[in-house]
Amino acid sequence: MSTIKTSQLEGISSQLGAINVPLGTVLTVDGMLEFESTGGHKIPAGSNAQRPVNPVAGHIRFNTDSSSIELYNGSEWEDLGTGSLVPTVGDFTNPSKNGKDIKQAGRPSGYYWIRPVGYTTSRLCYVDNDNYDGGWVCVQTVGSSSTRHWSTIEAQNLYTGSVGGITTDYVPVSSTGYSTSDGRRWDDVFVRDLMSPPNGGDQIFNLRMSRNNAQPPGGVYDTYAGGTTNDWRYAAFVRFNGGCYYYSSTNTGGDDRQGDRNEGTFSVSHTYPYSWEQPGGWGHIRLYSDAYKVFDFHSNPSNLQTSRYGVNRFLWGYTGANNGQGIYGGSDSFTGSNNTNPGYMFVR
Repeated sequence: MSTIKTSQLEGISSQLGAINVPLGTVLTVDGMLEFESTGGHKIPAGSNAQRPVNPVAGHIRFNTDSSSIELYNGSEWEDLGTGSLVPTVGDFTNPSKNGKDIKQAGRPSGYYWIRPVGYTTSRLCYVDNDNYDGGWVCVQTVGSSSTRHWSTIEAQNLYTGSVGGITTDYVPVSSTGYSTSDGRRWDDVFVRDLMSPPNGGDQIFNLRMSRNNAQPPGGVYDTYAGGTTNDWRYAAFVRFNGGCYYYSSTNTGGDDRQGDRNEGTFSVSHTYPYSWEQPGGWGHIRLYSDAYKVFDFHSNPSNLQTSRYGVNRFLWGYTGANNGQGIYGGSDSFTGSNNTNPGYMFVR
């Protein structure tokens, strides 16, 4: 490294006295830096999402979201205008519109406050930022003895508890308030709005044949190849051909959403990154009859099947066995090719 010693440093007059430091380089001043001008000096400015990825204590910037100067104190950003801590996205005072923004903010998996575009109130939801590139919001837990996941479109059986000192209703994914036999869920309208394009959503459902918030044994992209454990069996992804607004928990074969209309058919990926499979009469999956609810991995009337239909099936609701309780799975599910499987629905 070279060193220049001078009694005075000035920019040339043709550049109005400016001294330029190229992007990506650092001008280090070991002594004092004094400003004698009576004007102003511009500091870095940007939104919450544009904060430095790895800030260090002493970083200072102008936050364009809050219109205030903030200082990084070594652990959190502090608003210098009020001296208060700047709420991080997903906090009660700064809810996120979706799970993707929470992932982008670098926050770990956990419970966060979600308020989709156009909503006036926030909801506490679990966001998985570990698996499948994160940003997945849990909107349902399916109980092995429950039909809530397909028999209603409303929020039902939410757990009331205190999180961060705030008492609220929510869907626990494990431990206190979680049940493998009795499902909990948010309403369909919230689910569709959360994953919709106007809300920044990808319109993808992530279905998991698991319980107790078990993690895929083969790593963060594993859906089935890593094998099964006591609490984990497999996962898959679903997208509607015509968009997420065709999703309804009461969808059934022949109901004008999935049985008789092209827009209501859907595709399945057994892997992540996605590899979409589209068997069926229109090149997409169609539900078979009134006994088949919401999702299945073979199509009516062709009976074409996805590549892992036999072992990694999700027939989300099937009234032909066990009164439609739980998820009807494949041979790798908890109950084999039968109903009464617990599981989860995440969306992004």
